[in-house]
Amino acid sequence: MGSLQKKLGYLFQKMDIGVCRSIESMFLRHEPDDNKIHMPFIAVCGIPRSGTTVTFQLMTQVIDGMLISNLHYLFYRTPLLGYWISKWITRPYISDYRSDFGFVAGLNGPAQAYYFWHYWCDQHLIETEPKPNKERLQRFIKLMNAIYKADGRPFLAGFQAHAFYLEELVSIFDKCLFVFVKRDMLSAARSMLMGMRKNDGTFVQIFSATPKESSSEPGETPYEKVARQAYFINRRIDEMKVRFPDIILETDYYQICRHPQYFVEELMRYLSDRGISFDCRKDVKIPVSFQVRHATREQDEETNKIAVALDSLFEKYGPVD
Repeated sequence: MGSLQKKLGYLFQKMDIGVCRSIESMFLRHEPDDNKIHMPFIAVCGIPRSGTTVTFQLMTQVIDGMLISNLHYLFYRTPLLGYWISKWITRPYISDYRSDFGFVAGLNGPAQAYYFWHYWCDQHLIETEPKPNKERLQRFIKLMNAIYKADGRPFLAGFQAHAFYLEELVSIFDKCLFVFVKRDMLSAARSMLMGMRKNDGTFVQIFSATPKESSSEPGETPYEKVARQAYFINRRIDEMKVRFPDIILETDYYQICRHPQYFVEELMRYLSDRGISFDCRKDVKIPVSFQVRHATREQDEETNKIAVALDSLFEKYGPVD
């Protein structure tokens, strides 16, 4: 069902939006121009396979926020219209904490919304310098402010590649908080490798956040590729922690899994301390714990090859947190 939903969604997203855009424009004609989005922005990001999706799902169960659902995502080029339609058709999302490499099934399931961020803000899964169209960005600001006027809730997002674009997001949104999920690089990289491996033992590229250093090295083995991906995203996060220390909440994947309620309480305190107003959801229960997996270099030959590749990166570029 998930695969069919993705294919149908892709076809729908390619349809002509002329009529939808015209309807949306009628409702925007009295909206003032602005240079900032006033809707508070709360985003989860980190290394692929580091627990970002489960953390994002957990956050949506705690905070009563506006998110880009799978239905809303179909209208990524007309987000105000998509907001109205999804609000009318879908119910509030209640998570079963299942996902397929970041994809959460169901019309009301939260989407990473790659095409949404690519279209409006020129953000890519493969790290590049964003160069959004000025007129399109101005319309985006107006659209999101119109949604905030109607909805009044913070914007919850879970696009992994936000780790590459903090500076741009801070320039667009009045108030931001970024939740960085940290997992040991060996475990995250091994999980990426398992996702890349086909039944015949060969490897394919998967759709995930890729730092510029990882995409520019020809001839890498799959083990080196996932190691570089994990290492340089973590390094980027470390750089952003220095630049934006007051709007980054760093949290540990294993702590979240063992004690989700502790993370929930820490998140709520962090938001309150930074003047981001929100309402808590009361229609869901927080799980007691989640299953935890941890890789060791002695686990098997493939994991050891990743560990060796990480050792080489540490020696060449230095340690990361």
